[in-house]
Amino acid sequence: FAVLFLLIAFVACDKDNESTHIPDYFPLTTGSYWIYNSYQIDSLGKEKLLGENDTFRIIGDTIIRGYVFSVYYGKQYVLPSLPIEQYFRDSSGYIVNEKGMIIFSQYNFTDTLFKNYFPGPNSNILEFGRMELCPDVIRVPAGIFEEVYNCKTTLTEYDPEEKQVGTADCLYAPDVGRILRQNLFV
Repeated sequence: FAVLFLLIAFVACDKDNESTHIPDYFPLTTGSYWIYNSYQIDSLGKEKLLGENDTFRIIGDTIIRGYVFSVYYGKQYVLPSLPIEQYFRDSSGYIVNEKGMIIFSQYNFTDTLFKNYFPGPNSNILEFGRMELCPDVIRVPAGIFEEVYNCKTTLTEYDPEEKQVGTADCLYAPDVGRILRQNLFV
């Protein structure tokens, strides 16, 4: 019985040598960087490459309200003279900004992650975002990606005469991060 017990204990304690890799869709490691080509897309879907790139990098971290946030710094083509500095942290699979707003999730594909309301003098805009899995392989200048997640933003503009709705995609690839972001102007 002692030998049988030791054999069972040995088999039960044998470690599995296979490591499970969980892909990181929003890398927040200092030194991570991204360079994006900027395109203008007309109403027929035709793309025109613009002369400037968007560039972003994680330049370090900072503490806000007792939490460690990665500092995301860069510039974008739309406003090249105004650098962008944003703060993000991983909160149990959700990426949140310094205001606590969820901007990405690796696991939640059912709930609305964020909702914003922008009242204006002539119209009002409602924005909300949800995660979805892209069903197709995604091809962008940086490569070909599978298992891409999309944080789809829907913008609805209400004015006295009509309602306009548009969507914008923000695609994330495993172990790379954001590979495409659309800006929508309604």
